[in-house]
Amino acid sequence: MIGEEVNREFETKFSFVKVLDEKRKKQLREQLNHVKYSAGKIIMRAGYTCENTFFLLKGSIRVFKMSEKGRQITLYRMRTGEMCLMSIACIMSDSSFPAQAQVEEETEILALPGNTFRKFLNQVPEFQEFVFAKVFSRLQDVMLTVEKIAFSNMETRIASFLISNAERNQEMLELTHAEIAREIGSAREVVSRTLKTFAERKIISLSRGKVRITNHQALEKIASL
Repeated sequence: MIGEEVNREFETKFSFVKVLDEKRKKQLREQLNHVKYSAGKIIMRAGYTCENTFFLLKGSIRVFKMSEKGRQITLYRMRTGEMCLMSIACIMSDSSFPAQAQVEEETEILALPGNTFRKFLNQVPEFQEFVFAKVFSRLQDVMLTVEKIAFSNMETRIASFLISNAERNQEMLELTHAEIAREIGSAREVVSRTLKTFAERKIISLSRGKVRITNHQALEKIASL
């Protein structure tokens, strides 16, 4: 069961809670567990049983796949106000977790037991609408990732990644070649060669652990190919 302060935060960050009647709110509150994680913590691994789904109150969680050789690709990230697509799918299908989930910064979640999740999904229209909207949004992210891998060449994928990770008017990104490779599911050597090509064309400049975008227009053109 969660306390009053956490409950208020829950209602603020998850809109469906406000429209529930008091009985439903009480039932939900009694089933939730407030958990905190530090950066770097692996909270789910491939093959784990999904006993809970969870609501993210604060922080960031990266969900990724890892090959037998250790290469990684990011499927999506969970941020404040979101639920975990993979855990929902596991609970609904009685299957194991198919990926890995790692905490990227100090994170707080509210864990909801699978049985309670199923009950609310079947009985509470407001909760059902919220969950389906979140699942659809996250599925779009995953499909976009698959589309980039299947149909884009390496230059396009890296250019798209750099642009999507550059904040407004930001030129410098603190990213290593290995981190970029991990995110897009490629080998570090391939990423390094592509970045070197961009640098030779004066589209970016490189320094240790950093990539500076020097020609946004050219990078955006490559990303759109």
